Amino acid sequence: MFIVHFAFIVLIVGMFGVLSLAFPHALTQRTPLGALVAGGLTLFWGVRLLMQHFVYSRTLWRGHRRRTIAHVLFTLLLAYFTTVYAAAWAWQLS
Repeated sequence: MFIVHFAFIVLIVGMFGVLSLAFPHALTQRTPLGALVAGGLTLFWGVRLLMQHFVYSRTLWRGHRRRTIAHVLFTLLLAYFTTVYAAAWAWQLS
């Protein structure tokens, strides 16, 4: 069951990446679908960013130099994704 859930998570995140890289104009044109997708991706990455700090145990990375560096870099990446999609969403709604 874990492998099936993992595979679907990889599939969805991969599809987000393909959508963003192959069709960036779809996220920046003012259309209802573009607003829905940009809003959904903002929500997805924003919730993931919050989970990084409020759900996962700090004992996983605290006190381990490489894990702490990875945690900080991953947090920055999640913040970047959230910000970029939020900007696209705000553009859609303006």
